[in-house]
Amino acid sequence: MPASPPRRLLLSAMATTVVISTLFTAAPAGAVESPAPSPSAKASPSAEASPTAEPSQTPEASQTVEPTATATVEPTTGAEPTSPVEPTTSVEPTTSDSAVRLAAAEPIVTAAAPVAADPAVVAAAADWLAGELSDEGTVTATFNGETFTDYGRSLDSALALLAAGDQDVVLRRTLSSVEDPLAVGEYTRGAGFGDRPDAAYVGGTAKLAFVVELTGGDATSVGGTDLLAQLLSLAQENGRFADRSDFGNFANLFGHAFALLALDTAGRTPDDALVQGLLDAQCPDGSFPETYEPDPDTACTGQVDATGLVLQALAAVDLTEDPDALRAVAWLLGKQQSDGSFPGEAPVNSTGYAVLGLNAYSVPTGDAVPYLTSQQNTDGGLRRGAGEDLSSDLFATAQALPALAGTTFQGSARDVRAVAAPAPTETTLTPSPTAVAAASPSTAPAAAAAVDPSPAPAAQVRSAGSNLPRTGADSIDVLLVGVVLVAVGGTILSAARPRRRGRHAA
Repeated sequence: MPASPPRRLLLSAMATTVVISTLFTAAPAGAVESPAPSPSAKASPSAEASPTAEPSQTPEASQTVEPTATATVEPTTGAEPTSPVEPTTSVEPTTSDSAVRLAAAEPIVTAAAPVAADPAVVAAAADWLAGELSDEGTVTATFNGETFTDYGRSLDSALALLAAGDQDVVLRRTLSSVEDPLAVGEYTRGAGFGDRPDAAYVGGTAKLAFVVELTGGDATSVGGTDLLAQLLSLAQENGRFADRSDFGNFANLFGHAFALLALDTAGRTPDDALVQGLLDAQCPDGSFPETYEPDPDTACTGQVDATGLVLQALAAVDLTEDPDALRAVAWLLGKQQSDGSFPGEAPVNSTGYAVLGLNAYSVPTGDAVPYLTSQQNTDGGLRRGAGEDLSSDLFATAQALPALAGTTFQGSARDVRAVAAPAPTETTLTPSPTAVAAASPSTAPAAAAAVDPSPAPAAQVRSAGSNLPRTGADSIDVLLVGVVLVAVGGTILSAARPRRRGRHAA
């Protein structure tokens, strides 16, 4: 029997309720597909520098020529028996002919990657050194009761902090100070000290140019001075460098080595004459002295510090297989002591320079780095390694730090001048209804992916709510619609019943 119109109306209302409920619950609120994880960016390795000795004027304490007894010709048995790094052959390092045969036939030792100290040791030394600098990032000293800026040691400190890394803020202060026009004039030309108008010094010019290039600067424009042009103006016909000054010529092999390093780092190829001028100063035993002209009354006396720095310069101009360079490596290895140190007035300084020279040739350095580590005080600084004074020494720490970092001067080159832009502030925007309707529910906000690249469980995503677009209706809305429809249907049914009873009575 077909249903009466009122009953059909009620059944239709109930069916409508079911259909509407199904449509609303097909896409529940917040059911957004969680984003796929975005790959996390890898940190770029940093790179790290090295300290250096003052080359232009009076040598630093650690550069003092070693006593003659420690620089005599090596015995015919090769390296000292106490050295932890033995040459692979017993070739006499002081005999030129045998050294040439060694260089042509086989390497002195097996090549090895530089050894670095524990990162905590390097960081502690760098923190101590940075804390010893002035607010301008420089080293200050006192002479005759007057305080002045020691630009040479300031640059040594800059090289050290560059090698250690994580000290770019301090480095930028140092660079700002040493590149000031007044500082450039004073340090490289003696401005303000009554020297000749065209005065210029090799050591200061070369070291400053090297540090500028090593840290990402341009040595042709430093405080209004073209340091490379100024440096080349001091080159002599014999392949050496000479200061231009009324006070005398203080140029030496430290400045010459820094000059080759500066030119190479700047992309300039040094003239062959300049390279040969450095090699011509080599002693018969393979070492390098501090000065061009040895005392005519004494034999050529090599120095650990000078030999180590010269080796870095020779490696920079691609003389890693040159027989003269390999003779210098052999001499340096023969000087290493049983505890890993290298001799000098300040063994820590000398060991630091020796290690850098050997690192440039990928030669094992034995216990040199453990020795330097043993000289570190609890405050992070290193002592000089000689004498009764066990306090931390700024110059020793600066010259040892690059060796602790396991690098060379050029190996620590990196641009520290650019200040990283601050990360953009993340702003959460509430999407408009139109944007929500047009947006794909599978698209994740970029900012959310950057904060946490791992996908969240679906339940957590739905519970968050505030950061997700609404793509459905709440269940309470569905229930209300259903109740209204059922009530309407019930009213219609109730109204129809009396009419049916009236018709039966009639």
